[in-house]
Amino acid sequence: MIPVSRHARGVDMKQVLKVLGDRDVVRLLVEGGSHVHGTFLDLGLADRAAIFIAPRILGDADAIPFAAGSGVESIADAWRLVRTHVRVFGSDWLVSGDFERM
Repeated sequence: MIPVSRHARGVDMKQVLKVLGDRDVVRLLVEGGSHVHGTFLDLGLADRAAIFIAPRILGDADAIPFAAGSGVESIADAWRLVRTHVRVFGSDWLVSGDFERM
């Protein structure tokens, strides 16, 4: 059992991955919201991404970002995807690749 911290948002993701590793889980699909994605990126726990993109423009100033983490000070510090691959599903795209710091 993994306790939920009263001071932090959610569970300790490093502890979750350790428990899964102890159970011989070596690959994990994380399908979460912006805070889950942000946490995995902030902690350096994500090594690959598969992102579906629909060709729709919402134009919502209050829209939730893909990853609501701590962010970066400059584009030079941003995560980027390398060894990318794009597949088309109807009018949607699946962009996948490995995470790398610039």
